[in-house]
Amino acid sequence: MSEPHTRTTHAAQAAYALGCHNFARGEDKTAHEAFRTLLRTRDGSADDDYRPGLLDSYVQLGLTYYTLGRPQEAVEQWAYVLQRGPSVGDAQMYLQGVQGQSTRDDASG
Repeated sequence: MSEPHTRTTHAAQAAYALGCHNFARGEDKTAHEAFRTLLRTRDGSADDDYRPGLLDSYVQLGLTYYTLGRPQEAVEQWAYVLQRGPSVGDAQMYLQGVQGQSTRDDASG
């Protein structure tokens, strides 16, 4: 029988893959649920946010929020990632993109 951490890791990997697959197919609500499920599988240990793929899951969750028309929640996810892993370039790129869009919208409106 596998260790609880190993089972959690496998479940997390499966949820991440499912979320990415659904997002790529344009199934944003289903992808959102997969990423939320993944983030609920965290066991509360100190290294939770540093497990492979977990910060990427927050990045992807931000993307699903954005495509669902919830940009503020997307920004919150990306900011969370950057607090824990400043080298996660995708989060920085998306955050700058949304902030740049907001600036352009303010200037034109």
